[in-house]
Amino acid sequence: MSGSKPTKNNSGKYDQLTICLAGHIIAVRSYGSTLNRKYFKKYLANSTADQIEHTVTIERNLINGHPFGNGNPSGFFLIHQDISDWLLTKNVLTLHAASLTYRKKAYLFSAPSGTGKSTHARLWRKAYGNEVRIISGDQPLIRIDKNGASACGSIWNGKEHLGNNIESPIGAICVLSRSETNSIARLSPLDALISLSANIYIPTDPSLASVALGLLRELVLTVPVYALACNMQIDAAEFARDSIVE
Repeated sequence: MSGSKPTKNNSGKYDQLTICLAGHIIAVRSYGSTLNRKYFKKYLANSTADQIEHTVTIERNLINGHPFGNGNPSGFFLIHQDISDWLLTKNVLTLHAASLTYRKKAYLFSAPSGTGKSTHARLWRKAYGNEVRIISGDQPLIRIDKNGASACGSIWNGKEHLGNNIESPIGAICVLSRSETNSIARLSPLDALISLSANIYIPTDPSLASVALGLLRELVLTVPVYALACNMQIDAAEFARDSIVE
């Protein structure tokens, strides 16, 4: 099966592609509308039917009736919800953060929209050039297993579409806020759990919500988490690097 070839069956025409996220092969199938491949192109996977672990099916009537579907023919938010729910069963958490890799480690900067996460990541790129690659500008996937925690690229990279299909072990996470002066403090696991809980994807299903919070607890016990207050100048990237890179 091609990663991007449109297909159909007896029940009607549909558009389908396969992607690889956090090491898992997922098919995305849309009835009645064409999937916008610009969102998926870095993650397309050539796979056989028996390699597909999960299938997301989006129908036009569901898209039109969903509060986030109106005006979004690809049903992108529905796809996000379905995949994020399923990935939790594979110990993969979705975190609202800008993430980058630097010297073989991932560094994440988590904050609400509009705080300057992607701007801060670009400052690292400006300061350290090709040593820095953006993993995701908005929502990296956090894989947690016996080897620790790693950040993986995702198809949800924010309005600027900053991201790459790469994975790196996490060196540190920063809870980002704006300030005229740069400062940083290491958070206790409890404070880190409280601070990051507002920035993870939490499903409406109570059992999956419990899984998400359990993975977050494991994450803050595995990697250091900091409160980083900084400006939007290049010295903020230099300050952050000097503070969190071992």
